[in-house]
Amino acid sequence: MSKFMPEEAVGGPEELHVASLIVLTRPEMLTSVVAEMEGIAGVDLYAQDPLGKIIAVVEASTTGELKAITSQLETANGVMSASLVYHETMEKAEADLPLQIDNSRQETIDKKLNAG
Repeated sequence: MSKFMPEEAVGGPEELHVASLIVLTRPEMLTSVVAEMEGIAGVDLYAQDPLGKIIAVVEASTTGELKAITSQLETANGVMSASLVYHETMEKAEADLPLQIDNSRQETIDKKLNAG
């Protein structure tokens, strides 16, 4: 990526940006904040609690799009804060591959727990 050109103009493989955020709101605003967030393209809500904590996952094609969506979340009516917890960039072709999970570590833990 060139520091003189926006990433959208550089070309190369298509990217996918995946980020997770914790969004905090007052409990009495939770329902309206969730409703507003559900209307934002690229945002999926994975969890919420009655105290006003929301876990959101954002998918975007560019860093600029990710920044714009994050800004929408931060400035939504009733949001006190939106904190980035995780961000990964991958090629779209990589994102379309089947998920491969290595369970060997979990199997080792399970064996140790069941050994006693």
